[in-house]
Formats: sequence, structure tokens, C-alpha cells
Amino acid sequence: MENFPSIFNDVIGPVMRGPSSSHCAASLRIGRLCRDLMNGQMNHILIEFDPNGSLATTHKSQGSDMGLFGGFLGWEAFDERLPQSEKLIETAGIKIDIEILDIGAKHPNTYKLTLNSQHESHRLTAISTGGGMIEVIEIDGASVSMAGDFYETLIYCDHADKVIPYLKQVVDFDEIIWHPGEISFVEIKAQQFLGETFCQDLLAMDEVKEIKKLAPVLPVMSRKGLQVPFITCEEMLAYNEGRNLELWELAIAYETVTDAYQGLPLLSPMSEVAGRMAIQAGAHCLEKPQGGSGVLLGGVPGVASAKVVILGGGVVGTNAIRMAIGQEAHVTVIDKSLKRLKELDLQFASRLNTLYATAHAIDKAVVNADLVIGAVLVPGAAAPRLVTREQLKRMRKGSVLVDVAIDQGGCFETSRPTTHAEPTYEEEGIIHYCVANMPGAVP
Repeated sequence: MENFPSIFNDVIGPVMRGPSSSHCAASLRIGRLCRDLMNGQMNHILIEFDPNGSLATTHKSQGSDMGLFGGFLGWEAFDERLPQSEKLIETAGIKIDIEILDIGAKHPNTYKLTLNSQHESHRLTAISTGGGMIEVIEIDGASVSMAGDFYETLIYCDHADKVIPYLKQVVDFDEIIWHPGEISFVEIKAQQFLGETFCQDLLAMDEVKEIKKLAPVLPVMSRKGLQVPFITCEEMLAYNEGRNLELWELAIAYETVTDAYQGLPLLSPMSEVAGRMAIQAGAHCLEKPQGGSGVLLGGVPGVASAKVVILGGGVVGTNAIRMAIGQEAHVTVIDKSLKRLKELDLQFASRLNTLYATAHAIDKAVVNADLVIGAVLVPGAAAPRLVTREQLKRMRKGSVLVDVAIDQGGCFETSRPTTHAEPTYEEEGIIHYCVANMPGAVP
């Protein structure tokens, strides 16, 4: 399976504490995978470093020990407790032994770990490949290649005669690998863990002994059939013709097509903030002193709630929906995915109106809205223009448009970027809030 480099995994690297990403962040990620392999239960860990490798003399000074201990405890690489990890690992009841032995390591940054609990023992060997990147090269004596960029399900079994045909029939996967040996297992690389129902079916098979689940430790996941918009500088320049994107925008464009199902894991936290801020900002702009129509989102007894229309049901849209419903507004979401609309309908039930995105549906909803949130995003491309100037002319004066998609060019014809210092302007009697990088206001 072909893997492409990730700008945020391989180039920029992790947000972390400690002197070296190759030591601190990498070792923590290895520790996290060890913790998953042991279901979070460990009481003794043997760590072995080769005397011919760099870790034999630098494992403490460069933060490898600190990172490993933090990973064993399930922490992130930026956890403030990392400097106290040696003390806290002891408090957690985990005995650590570190030995310098000839383990035949071919890589200078090799970690050989023997993990023990009261009930089981497993072995894992991994290497730090630079910049916080890792590769697990052996588990329980079997050669593997895990970079921490998939959901990994390991099915320990005597043989795979029934297991693999069953998996191929019922499971969505990127790759299934059989690892025969003294301790044999099937490895599933996928975009999510094997479901509990499938796990129970497998455990009911006589040959299946146990199932382990190792969560991804990298911010950007890989997937089968991955395609990226460019690889070389020449391809990047060709891609940017007519787009005129900055380098950071090209980086986002590269990464936003690397997640399955059009998901944008890097942008998700910022999108959550932007979606919630959109309702907050829109409600403020609706106030009379701000030039708005003077409508209260939730209304009061005897006065109708404001009509809020949200264009797009992704991360931004979902968080905007949550905030608007919380303020008791009359909320409608419009999206082109029926699957997504069904998910939102199940999530919010009768509190939310869902509409399939057609030109007629958008027109009818927008011209009658008090507040419209533009929450559409096309990965790697400019946002589509969904609301025209002509439609603005038919809206109630003092209504508000909040264009969260302004960072991708905006989804309203009349949108232009504004700042937190001067966030709004008026076009056709409609207040526009088009602040680029909205989450920057709440760092």
C-alpha cells in the first residue's frame, strides 16, 4: 500500500514538551501503542537499548524515558506532567527496568519492550525515524510495519482459515495482514476499530484467543488508495495556477484530501470553535445597536424565535446547530448529503429542520432567515457561492450573514474578508460578519 508523506506528521512535527521530537514525542507515541496492546494494564516493563545505538547513552538526557513513561500513562506529547513522569509512573504501580544489551538492533533509535501485567505479557519493538515519527517493527515475534496512522485491530488466533474470509465479508478495511508465528495474529488496518458485534462473533470462533485495539497516534491518518493534489514543487505550482494560495493554504489543501470520507481531522478543532462562535457573533450582530433587526434568537413568550439557516452540516454546521438550538432558535440545516442529514436528524430530532440542498430550497430558506451561517467547505478548493446579491435584496433588512467559509473564499456572493477589529459591514441592508480565522479571537 503506497503511503504519501504528511506535511503535519512528517514536516512540521508534533506539539510537544522536551528537547527532541525524535526522542520525546516518538517515544511517547511508542508508549501509547504499548499501553493499548496491554489494554492499559501494566505492572512491569523491561526496556532494552542496544549499546551500539544512540539511545543507550541519551535515553534519559534527551527525554526518551520521559516520553515512554508518559505514553505508558496514556498522556499526550504536550502534557504538562511529563517532567514528573518518572515519579508518576512509580505512583501508578508500574515497575520500570532499563537494560543496555546487544539486541541486534539495525537502527540507532530502537526500543525493545517487554510488557507485563498480572494476566498477560507482550513484546514490542519500535524505532524512532525522525521528527516524532515512529515505526513498530515487531510484535510478539512477528515482523510488522505500523506507523501509528491507522486504527489497528489485532486478532490473536491459531490460524486464519475462518477469520480472514469473515473479515473480508463484513468489515471495511484498508489492509488485512496475516502474521503467522509462535504467537500468530491477524492485523487489520482501518479508519475505525472493528465493531463490538464483529469482535464478539470472532471471539466465538474456537481459534480466536483475544483481540487487541491500537489507536492511531499521529494527527493525520493514512488510508488505502490515498491521493494527494501534488508531490513535487512543479506539481504544486501547477495546482496553484488560478488559485494563488499562500504556502500555508497549500499545506491545508494537501492535507484536507488525505482523510477518508472527506474528513478534515486537522481542521476539526478549529471548526468546532468557529461553528460555536458563528452563532454567538450572529446573535450579537442582530442587536439593534449593531445595525441588526433587533431579533432575539430564542424569542420570548408571545414573540417568535429567530429563524437560523445553516448552510452545511459538517463540523462547523453541527456546532452551530448545537449552539442555536441551545438558544431556542428555529433552526434549519441545508446539506447535499442525505446521509449527513439523516445523522443530524437522529442527533437533534424535532428540534432541527433538515433540507436537501437545491437552489430552490436555499433560496426559500435564506430569504426568510434572520441569521444565515455559511458553513460549507470543499476540501482543497474554494467554497461555492450559494447566496447571491439578488437574494439579499429580498431578505429582511437588518438580517445577518456569518460566513465561516471566508477562509476558503466565502459562500456568499457579497462576502469579503474582515478582521476582529472591524468584523462587519453592510451590503443591501444585510449585516455581513466575514472574519477570517474566527477561532483566533479565543486562542
